[in-house]
Amino acid sequence: MKVEALFRRRVRSLIQEKYRSLDRFYLETGFSKGHLSEILRGKGSPTVATLVKIAAALDIEVRDLFVFPDQSLRDKVFERIRNEDANTIKRVLRMFSSESGE
Repeated sequence: MKVEALFRRRVRSLIQEKYRSLDRFYLETGFSKGHLSEILRGKGSPTVATLVKIAAALDIEVRDLFVFPDQSLRDKVFERIRNEDANTIKRVLRMFSSESGE
């Protein structure tokens, strides 16, 4: 599957995860329904500014819009730790550091 299609699926999924519906997302964020609809249908491409606004509305980093957990093991890991607390992330980092001999 092309990155563009994966991106559209990811944005839709993240919106539904946080807001339960696209309409609620539009209402609560004031985001342009027409513009996002074009992006989600593949009829338009988002600017960097639009990506920043979408990520801010979802309380995520822009890079998280391009994490595709159903496509790779690495992305599954990124998705799993995205919402973990700082202590859990520190434990994981220590584990990686000890395995690499640092």
